[in-house]
Amino acid sequence: MRREGWGQSDILNTMWAVFDRLAGDGYIVQVPGMFHQDFSDALLLSPISSRSGLTGSLDPQRAHQIVTAYALAFFRPAPEGPAGGAAGGAGGGVP
Repeated sequence: MRREGWGQSDILNTMWAVFDRLAGDGYIVQVPGMFHQDFSDALLLSPISSRSGLTGSLDPQRAHQIVTAYALAFFRPAPEGPAGGAAGGAGGGVP
């Protein structure tokens, strides 16, 4: 979105506007130094992606660790039942 000329406030306002209109539960994960593309495997598959301006400043391996920890936390059942795994974040999985 930055590449298309969106400013930080435009991105955040749009993101929160969508989140506020969700019909059910939802999550927003914000990581300093990560852009939307960093939440995929693009950084690991192509070194060009970081030079294209589509990714953030975080090291690709670190970004991958964070995304993996949150994905695992999301699908891990919480003690109170299967639906609460991500509510507390990735916890100890993200140093």
